[in-house]
Amino acid sequence: MPQISQLALVAYSQFFWLLLVLALIYFGVGHFMVPKIQSTVEARDQRITGDLAAAQAARTAADETEAAYRARIDATWRDLGRYLEALPEVYDFGEVSRRTDEVIDSAWELTRLDVREQYPKILAAEQLAILPGWSNRLYQADRPLHVRLFVQ
Repeated sequence: MPQISQLALVAYSQFFWLLLVLALIYFGVGHFMVPKIQSTVEARDQRITGDLAAAQAARTAADETEAAYRARIDATWRDLGRYLEALPEVYDFGEVSRRTDEVIDSAWELTRLDVREQYPKILAAEQLAILPGWSNRLYQADRPLHVRLFVQ
């Protein structure tokens, strides 16, 4: 059969063109596409590294701010605890109640001032506009609040 006798000639020719086309694709991809992909990956890695460094710096600053706030608020409650602990067996309830109210008000004021100072540093204007509940109340308050929460 003549078709079988021509098979070797046709196959070698097709194999040659297949190798040539694959070589062109290989060198084309290697010369044009791979460098673009590598530069994109390197830029992405640099951006991620920068973002991680910024996030770590923000985390450190937030931890320091929280530690300072907790130290101030703990000192306020510690002072009240010492005052209450030092009370005699018989004491003036009105005076103790007034002093407790002052400490509670000062704790809320510390919190209000901290919220008004820190929120603009960490939130965008859009986020500040939609603050929920107590966050909004503390942020929007322009004077000290007198708040009492009772839990049943």
